[in-house]
Amino acid sequence: MPAMPEVPTYSEQGLKGYESGNYVALFAPTGVSAEFVARLNQAVGQAVRSADFSKKLAALGITASHSSPGELAAQVRDTDQSLAGMVKAADYKMP
Repeated sequence: MPAMPEVPTYSEQGLKGYESGNYVALFAPTGVSAEFVARLNQAVGQAVRSADFSKKLAALGITASHSSPGELAAQVRDTDQSLAGMVKAADYKMP
C-alpha cells in the first residue's frame, strides 16, 4: 500500500496466497431495477474519476477506483473466501 510502505504484506508475514484490503461500495436492495443500478454506477464512476475527488482521497492515502456491479460482486466473494482461508489457516476458534 503506497501510504504504508513499511507494513509487511500477508505474503511477507508467511500467509502466501492471501490478500485483503478495504473498499467502500454502494449496495442496493434486491429488486432495484437494473436501469437504476446502471445509472447509479455511471454517476459514481464519474465522481470517482474526477481529478478533485481522486486528489482528496490521495491526500488521505486512498487510491480511488471504480468497478461494475459484477466486478464488485466478484470482489465481495473473493474477499469472503480469502478471509475464511486466513481464519482457517490461523486455526481461529470463537471464544
